[in-house]
Amino acid sequence: MEPTFILNEKDFIWFTGVNHSNDDNSEFDKIYKRSWRKAESSNIMNYKVDEEILKTKVLPGYFKLVAQFNPMRVMNRRKPEEIVSIKQPFDSQKFNFTQIHDGEILFEIFLKCGSENEENQLTCTVVVNSAPITPFHGLLIPARFNCRPQILNVDGIRIAIAIVLASKTPALKVAFNSLGGMASVNHYHFHIYYLHHPLFIETAVCEHLVGPLYAFKDLYAPGFVFQLDRSDIGTTAKNAIILSNYLLEKEICHNVMITRGIPAQQEEQRELPVYDTVRVCFWLRKPSFGIKEIIGFAAAVCELSGHIPVYDDETWENLTEEEVVRSIKDVCLESYNKHLEDIKQLFS
Repeated sequence: MEPTFILNEKDFIWFTGVNHSNDDNSEFDKIYKRSWRKAESSNIMNYKVDEEILKTKVLPGYFKLVAQFNPMRVMNRRKPEEIVSIKQPFDSQKFNFTQIHDGEILFEIFLKCGSENEENQLTCTVVVNSAPITPFHGLLIPARFNCRPQILNVDGIRIAIAIVLASKTPALKVAFNSLGGMASVNHYHFHIYYLHHPLFIETAVCEHLVGPLYAFKDLYAPGFVFQLDRSDIGTTAKNAIILSNYLLEKEICHNVMITRGIPAQQEEQRELPVYDTVRVCFWLRKPSFGIKEIIGFAAAVCELSGHIPVYDDETWENLTEEEVVRSIKDVCLESYNKHLEDIKQLFS
């Protein structure tokens, strides 16, 4: 039997400091990091990655993009699945997370929702990523044996937000790539990792569009934002799925980052002593179908969020904020402008 971690809403940590290098860990952080290190010591992963091996720099410029050099990931990862449609069915004959080795499984999460009298429990398997981007890079797989394709649902978003709230540090990120949005495996999953540098999206100025819907006002990657209202994960998850279902219907590929941050109804970017909300950030994008190939850097969820994993020496030495911004705008801007008014109508 795999170890279990039972998470109740009363365990959520609603406020964190803004120090991303803070080693003050919650119970979840301790269990996750300890399990990940145990898997690492068992040589489960394809290569080792730690803060000493992983080069990090903040690119000069307005957005303070965080670049990290990790050439091992491209050379030593599973071959990505060929993706031909955002609605591609799950295929049990292709690689999926029912086939992973027991040593890759860290633990199971049981998220208890609602009152104690309600039997409402969500399950999620936490596994290592065999080709990690950063130390403690893993995967969250909601209801693993349901074998769902890589399509968002309410339960998955609820779990993802709950994991962010279970951590004591704003460094924890939970991320999702749709099919055609740089996802490598067509089996429902999120990425989970710690980034010990602040990202611009955590405090970026947002414009209120309508209802619960905000948009980044001053970001290189135009996108939409929902924020968590205190104690109401369910509503935030449902709003996110309204948008996700629209994107699925229109066959628009997308990326989602879930992170601590400051309230979206701000008027300017500012430094505060605490982060007191969770931002659920959506980007619409040009599709990337076929077998994913990465040269230099990609434009997936990490990059859209301002975290730029880099995979070759030349790109690492010469990468600039201007180059990243130009590449990402090319991926995102057209779809955002085309669907903005229709998406606003969803929440009118």
